[in-house]
Amino acid sequence: MRLEIESAKVQLHEFVRAEKSKRVQELQKYADGLIENYELDKEEWRNKLIAELDRILKEVKVEMEPVE
Repeated sequence: MRLEIESAKVQLHEFVRAEKSKRVQELQKYADGLIENYELDKEEWRNKLIAELDRILKEVKVEMEPVE
């Protein structure tokens, strides 16, 4: 009976360790995906901002042509 209890404890310990490891890996993948999406969003935002600033600069140049 004691051997069975010890064996069950070991099996339970191994099971818990394996399950924790799986969950940690899943969380890491999820976090990596969030970070990747943030980086893409940040780059997209940056590109939109640059395009908007370029548009404004062109408009200002056109407006200032008569002043030259």
